[in-house]
Amino acid sequence: MQYDVLLTGGEVMDPGAGLRGLMDVGIAGGKIVEVGPSLPRNQARRTISVKGLLVTPGLVDLHAHVFVNAHDTGARTDQFCRASGVTTLCDAGSAGSATFAGLRQVLDHEVRTRVRAFVNLSAIGITGTTRGGELSHFPYADPEGCARTITENPDLAIGVKLRGRFPLDQVERAHPAGLCAARYEILCR
Repeated sequence: MQYDVLLTGGEVMDPGAGLRGLMDVGIAGGKIVEVGPSLPRNQARRTISVKGLLVTPGLVDLHAHVFVNAHDTGARTDQFCRASGVTTLCDAGSAGSATFAGLRQVLDHEVRTRVRAFVNLSAIGITGTTRGGELSHFPYADPEGCARTITENPDLAIGVKLRGRFPLDQVERAHPAGLCAARYEILCR
């Protein structure tokens, strides 16, 4: 058998590969091995009709909140992602330097979906109760801790979440060390 599963008759839309139209999708070993019109059904262990459905590569959710008490997904992240075709999501700053270990714990033990995360410049992360953003109270700003968290979590941390109504120079003044150029470079890698 050439395919473990053959999806038949779906509207395939894959802009990256330049594909659009009614096609079949052959899957073997958990990977897509062939896409095309009328793939041989006798070469599949299992055939699933997806007629009338849209078939796409895994989608990326660019703004989600996974971490407990800062969102509404947490341990249900996989359930939401499966239902919407999301294979990768970006946690948009749920956790800061003081709470990032908790986010990692949830991801390591409860979530299988691929997640990348922005580290909140506020050490406490998103609380859901602060008007104007977590940095409305500037003493929560922790540029050193944020940079350290990103450096210590290269597999997960991809940047910085900065939310609030203020010019960047106010954030720099919020902490005695400020955001020096070297740290800013690490934060934005």
